[in-house]
Amino acid sequence: MEIRLILERGMKELDEKEKLIFDKLSLEYSNKIQRQLKTVNLIEVLIKDYSKKGKSKNYSIHVKVFSNTRNFDAGSEDWDFARTLHKAFIKVINEVEHEFHVSDKGKEFKGLQKIRRRD
Repeated sequence: MEIRLILERGMKELDEKEKLIFDKLSLEYSNKIQRQLKTVNLIEVLIKDYSKKGKSKNYSIHVKVFSNTRNFDAGSEDWDFARTLHKAFIKVINEVEHEFHVSDKGKEFKGLQKIRRRD
């Protein structure tokens, strides 16, 4: 499995703090996605920076997951880099959960009741 980082809109590269956050969170969430999907070929993270001349930056992050069965993508926008990355990965995980109902696997069906026999 490969994690590809794509920077757009004039971003040369992430600063050191953002690189550490990206490495930590992408590794954590890629393991979760790998456990749910089993066949992940590529995770693509697209980062856009909508900053003006001021100090604050507005980040737009889109995460695309390519697997053998289906492709998933989700995005998020916020002022905080870590929060935006969290939101984007959580949205992708929720899409995988919605498609395959991964959390229901292995649980017993609770609708069955014991049938009493009359003697």
